[in-house]
Amino acid sequence: MNISKFSSQLILGAALLGISSVAWSEKRPLSVDDMLGIVSVGGNIHLSPDGFDEETLMSPDGRRVFYSSSEYNWETNRRDSAFYLIDSDGGNRTMLPQLEGGNRFQFSPRGTYLSFVRDDDGVDRIFAMSLGDGRIRQISHNNGDVFAYDWSADESTVFFAADDPRTAEEQRRYEMGEDWFLVDEGPNGRIAARWRNLWSVEVGDSCEHSITSGEYIPTCTRSLRRR
Repeated sequence: MNISKFSSQLILGAALLGISSVAWSEKRPLSVDDMLGIVSVGGNIHLSPDGFDEETLMSPDGRRVFYSSSEYNWETNRRDSAFYLIDSDGGNRTMLPQLEGGNRFQFSPRGTYLSFVRDDDGVDRIFAMSLGDGRIRQISHNNGDVFAYDWSADESTVFFAADDPRTAEEQRRYEMGEDWFLVDEGPNGRIAARWRNLWSVEVGDSCEHSITSGEYIPTCTRSLRRR
C-alpha cells in the first residue's frame, strides 16, 4: 500500500465528509463558522496550534494508524488538538493525552515506538512512546533544538540534526536584538537561525555522539540510516 496515497485519501475524505454534512444537509452555502466548526483529522485545512502540520501515519506493519485531530473551541477561541491510535480496520481507537505538545511524529522501523519532538525546559528534544505499554521515555538530551531526526533500521540508534546552542553572551546579545550571528536568510525576511550539526544517540543508554562539528546547516538525517 502506498502510505502517502492512503494518508492523502484519508485527509481528503475527512475534509469532504465534514463539509458535505454541514453544507448539503442544510441546503445553503458554507459559512466561515461552518469551516471553523469542521473537525480536522490529520489534515491540511489549517495548522495545529503549535504551528506544525497535523499528522497521519500508518504503522510499519499496516495494522494501526496514528492521527491528530483538532476541533475549534468557541469558548477559548482556539483549536484544541488531540492524538489517537486506531486499528486500520477502524476498531480500538485510543486517545493519547501523554503526547500533548508533540510534533514531528514517527513510527520506529519495527513499530516498537512512536517518537516525537517536544519542548523540554525550553529546548526541543526527542521522546518516544512505547507502543507496548504507552510509557514515554526521553531519547535526546542535547542542548540544541532538534531540527530533524530518523531511526536506524534496527531501532538501536536515533540520528538527529540539532542547532548549536548559543553561549550565554550570545543569548544575552540576542535577547537585546543583536543578530550578527545570522546564518540563514529567507527570501521574505530574516531568520535568526544557528549553525546546526549532526548527532547520534543510543536508545538504550541515551549516550549521544557528535557526528559533525562545524559551521553547517544540515536539513536531513535520513541518509545516515543504518541497514
